Amino acid sequence: MTCIAVLPYYKVQREVTGLAQEIKSNERSMILYSDKIVTKYREFHIKDVFDMSFRRMGNGGDFSTSIQVPGCIPIW
Repeated sequence: MTCIAVLPYYKVQREVTGLAQEIKSNERSMILYSDKIVTKYREFHIKDVFDMSFRRMGNGGDFSTSIQVPGCIPIW
């Protein structure tokens, strides 16, 4: 199976402990194949994907990504 496209993205987690907030950022990739979309921990079959959208966040080159599959919580 041949990769059609790779979209790099960051998974950002914020943890609040006591009076401090810690921000962790992990670089990941979303890979599009002809029959599926693969992320680090999940795999979505194209026939099950209802919507996949991108939107610019802030003034930089940041994007928010959403994959919607019926019966599944969207990935943001």
